[in-house]
Amino acid sequence: MNKVSKVILTFIFTLGASVFGLALYAMVGMSAFTLIQCSSGEGGIYIPSRVCEYYLKDYRLNQDDIEELSVGGLDPILNLDNEIFKYELATVLINKGLDVNGINFYYADEKMDLTPLHAAIIEQDVKRTQFLIESGANMALTSNSLGNKTPLQYAHVLYQEQQTDELNTIINLLTP
Repeated sequence: MNKVSKVILTFIFTLGASVFGLALYAMVGMSAFTLIQCSSGEGGIYIPSRVCEYYLKDYRLNQDDIEELSVGGLDPILNLDNEIFKYELATVLINKGLDVNGINFYYADEKMDLTPLHAAIIEQDVKRTQFLIESGANMALTSNSLGNKTPLQYAHVLYQEQQTDELNTIINLLTP
């Protein structure tokens, strides 16, 4: 190997190590939700999503992150665009202690007290509703902002207004 090749290899190695170091430095300072957005390829972050996902799953998601995410509950996670990633991550978060029934307090100024299950019904999202039920969501919880209705009661109210196949399926999922 000649001298020029060694210089080029040294430069490439140094550049790669610098880029990796900067990415790691950026991820260490990220909030849990920003790191989740990076992991899902959302949020306009210029770090490869696989790098963020590796760091998130192997070095983060500690108790501090779970407490931080509790402000928004599962709802922001389940609103990610990446269908596979969001359910996989939601399962990991529930297993690490994130409350499956946690209210999304990002809507506190709107006086909303929606559980993720209520939100799934409003969006008529069958897959999300089924995931939450299978993950142990409490179907007896009521929402003050929805007239003190349980998810099943509110699904019936919505069905009176719009008879969609999705709402019919959701009602069947919620019916004991």
